[in-house]
Amino acid sequence: MANKFFVSPSPHIHGEQTTQKIMADVIIALLPALCVSTVVYGWGVLLLTAIAVASCVLFEFLIQKFVIKGPLTICNLSAALTGLLLAFNLPLGLPWWIVVIGAFVAIAFFSESNKLCTPSFALSTPMRKSFQRPARPVMLAISISLVSFPISFPIFSQLLFFLLLQYVVIDFVFVFDFIHFLFIV
Repeated sequence: MANKFFVSPSPHIHGEQTTQKIMADVIIALLPALCVSTVVYGWGVLLLTAIAVASCVLFEFLIQKFVIKGPLTICNLSAALTGLLLAFNLPLGLPWWIVVIGAFVAIAFFSESNKLCTPSFALSTPMRKSFQRPARPVMLAISISLVSFPISFPIFSQLLFFLLLQYVVIDFVFVFDFIHFLFIV
């Protein structure tokens, strides 16, 4: 009877990886795509990416500092990754202020909202805070930007909105559960 089995909640495999290391690995994996985008579309890609990343990091800092008033988790690179993904999904000629509004929507409404309350559907993983989000922040920020400012987006982006909408509808149940949770608590 020396070999006993233990039942424990996930994660079952523990390692040296942290949220910051995983986010850094994803950012490093996206850098070749950023380089190719810069070569193909020009230097405006870097400007759009810089605005998106800086806005996401700034909004995460401001929300954590003045709204949540908790420990700053700005060094885990999740806001930088959100800004990078936002920049990859926005058209190049978009005005800078729409990029900033999209970053605010992604961070304030869908990324940092998990720190204000813990939804019932939160996952229990090593990166729990990164996966507690009620929806995909980047996709919903793009959808809200596209619905709010349809003239600024090219026709091709408006056609892709319907494909994006199908992706977002999958998360609608989670968003509805999150909103329901906010009003009950």
